[in-house]
Amino acid sequence: MVLVKELDGTGSQDIFTILSIGPHYSTDQIINVISFSLLFHWLNVMYPPRSHTTHAPVRRPLSQAGHSPIATPTTPDRGRSPAIATPTSFSKLLTPIGGPRKRELKLIALQYCLRILDQWERKPSTCSDDDLVMACLYESIRVLELLCDIDHSLTHGVFPAIKKVYTQVSQDPSQVPVMLNLISFFLHHGKTEVYDPDPAVHSFFTSILPHTFQDPNVAFEVVNFCITNLAMLCPATKLFTKYFPGLLKILAWYPQTFITEFLQLLPAFLSEQTTSEVLHSVLDLPCLAAVLQLQHYSVLGLSECSSSYPKSIAAFCDPSFKLMFGHFLRDSVGRGDTIDKLGQMHGLLMEFNSHPRVIAAAEVVPLLLRVFFRTILTVGSHDLVSSLISVILERVTQLSFIASYQKDVRIVLSEQVLQMFRAYPSLIVDHCSDITDFVTLRNLNQAKEEFFLHMVWLIGEYASSSYDARCTTRVLVKFHEVWIMIV
Repeated sequence: MVLVKELDGTGSQDIFTILSIGPHYSTDQIINVISFSLLFHWLNVMYPPRSHTTHAPVRRPLSQAGHSPIATPTTPDRGRSPAIATPTSFSKLLTPIGGPRKRELKLIALQYCLRILDQWERKPSTCSDDDLVMACLYESIRVLELLCDIDHSLTHGVFPAIKKVYTQVSQDPSQVPVMLNLISFFLHHGKTEVYDPDPAVHSFFTSILPHTFQDPNVAFEVVNFCITNLAMLCPATKLFTKYFPGLLKILAWYPQTFITEFLQLLPAFLSEQTTSEVLHSVLDLPCLAAVLQLQHYSVLGLSECSSSYPKSIAAFCDPSFKLMFGHFLRDSVGRGDTIDKLGQMHGLLMEFNSHPRVIAAAEVVPLLLRVFFRTILTVGSHDLVSSLISVILERVTQLSFIASYQKDVRIVLSEQVLQMFRAYPSLIVDHCSDITDFVTLRNLNQAKEEFFLHMVWLIGEYASSSYDARCTTRVLVKFHEVWIMIV
């Protein structure tokens, strides 16, 4: 009888798995491999739904796992069961399951997946096996998370193996899907082992994502991870409120791909501390798309781009503008709400006003703004809403360099300002000085007139002591003086 080998070519001393290598397969081994591919769904159907997480069907395999023995059961790559070990036999469990047999499947699945984690540590003797190995590792972690969901008592035994794998892949940009699977495990089961998932989240979103988000597979995996684990990530980590600038890079780079997902994620970005910065970041999304495109061109060094965008590329390479561009390329919060000389930045990026990616990013902004303001008006406090008035008055005259974008955004801002004052009429007194300064501006061109008229209407509608006792004669006189000045 031919011995089964491990990935590195050494003789196997343990149970047969999908990663075991031999010259051909027995029927039981083929069933073994097929059963592993079905194992997650099998367990998900057999056991009742868990309360704290929902496991959706996987969307991938991991790239080109075309060397699976299922596809080529007689090729001389993977083999029969070893003479020295009895394989874990899923085939014996294919009969109707209940009672002891049901418990046996759970234990066999646990043993099988831990065995794959052990095999993964061996370096494959054939490079073509790398994709298959990572796909099997991905699936094993996924099954182990489900098993710990089903039976929390298994977590203590599984957790050391999971942490060991994480230690080995945590700085490898090529293993993003596996890394996210491991972080998901920490999120759902770290509390049982008193393990804080926040350092793993921080490491990924500061060390890995900034260098990989332009990869479409990475972008998909990250967005899917955020959507799937949204309920767990909000209370357990600071991912959304701290790293939303990095996440918005994905939307700026793929503005037509992830619109629905970011409309769902945006409310999670908001907190008392981040609301103003989120608003600035949403309004600056076309600028971010242009800066990311500039960064991409600078890395590639494309000569034809220099002729198409000479001013922008020259500015991007100029050290004196490093801080300005760095503001848009930040990966986390805390570097200011916006930047000085925003108008100058818009001028530097004007050459991108017809770039497809920038135009697509601009078209997303009104949708994001409506979700932003709907969330604020639903759950925000008076003080939070009040803090946004000055931001809106500042930014309505400093919008990006695309004319259609400016028009659409001003329409949304006009509508939302009316809603904010309707909900909190006392804002007219809170921001008396800001409003009077705005309506007396001399640089309001025709494109901004609609917003201007809304502000004038708000003065006439809500500047009354019936809404706020602080609206005294002195305040009314101040508004009246403004009327005289602009009429």
